[in-house]
Amino acid sequence: MDTNSYMEAENKDWDRFVMETSVNGVFLQTRKFLSYHPAKRFMDCSVVIREKEKIIAVCPACYETDSGRKNVISHKGSTYGGLIVAPEVWRTNKIMQIIDSMEVFYRNQNIKKIVYKITPDIISGRPSDLLNFCLRHAGYKERQELNFYIDFQYYEEDVFKNFNQCRKRNVHTCMKQGMYGKQISEDEDIREFFSLLCESLNKYRVAPVHSFSELLRLRDMFGQEIRFMGVYLEDRMVAGTMLFYFEQTKCLHTQYLAADPSMEKLSPMSFLYYYVIQYAKKTDCRYLSWGIATDHDGNLNMGLIQAKEAVGSRQTINRIFEKEI
Repeated sequence: MDTNSYMEAENKDWDRFVMETSVNGVFLQTRKFLSYHPAKRFMDCSVVIREKEKIIAVCPACYETDSGRKNVISHKGSTYGGLIVAPEVWRTNKIMQIIDSMEVFYRNQNIKKIVYKITPDIISGRPSDLLNFCLRHAGYKERQELNFYIDFQYYEEDVFKNFNQCRKRNVHTCMKQGMYGKQISEDEDIREFFSLLCESLNKYRVAPVHSFSELLRLRDMFGQEIRFMGVYLEDRMVAGTMLFYFEQTKCLHTQYLAADPSMEKLSPMSFLYYYVIQYAKKTDCRYLSWGIATDHDGNLNMGLIQAKEAVGSRQTINRIFEKEI
């Protein structure tokens, strides 16, 4: 088993492995997706693991400096990462060997800590129990995020039957005002969404992870895997979302949700939830993921939690593993 640094010349082999061979890879871990970031934004330290010259695992990762110490973390250019492995090595002894091989590799580079953010089961399609167990067995500490999603197999056909009374009332009010939603793709529409997103996040004193030009580049690179929706009132966008689509599990994931703060009394966010749910149902999605409602330290955002639970969402755990090496 040979563990080596990823080389740019391996792009095609890497992407083919992630999308066609691996049991738990998704487009977020492809070099095609990671490459949309400016070259100097992250210091890449991804690895490729081979056995008899055949790729059996990859790990998209980058360096992060913490109090002068050099750590390795799941690539910050991807929402989820961790170890991506081939079906023939999805066995306890092989996973343990891969984990050990990576630790030796990074330890030789004077790395002090490794952090893996595991790809959720509802996105990758392969239960991560074995990988989670092996990481814990190898001495990794687990940190958790609370994620919310809808499983349409267990969701009432009439969407309103899943909503609480307040959410139903908000959506009906929006409908009476003539609010409507549509999928958007033109530059000017995405610019309007981006402006709305910046305004929505400003109250938290944070900025979007992506720039406007990066949103356009993602749209152009990925087609149906990256989608945008807008909610309108009198042809003015009052809410919107950016979505990732994962074919492996037919899961639609909201990367961003934004609403005009000045329209809070009308609650266009309620209508956005309703519209996205209806869209996911019509396009035969199995899952609709809303994302997390916890911060880096695991603190609960009760406002987000109540908003997601109000539309009949379920809960699942995103797992992050870290270890001092």
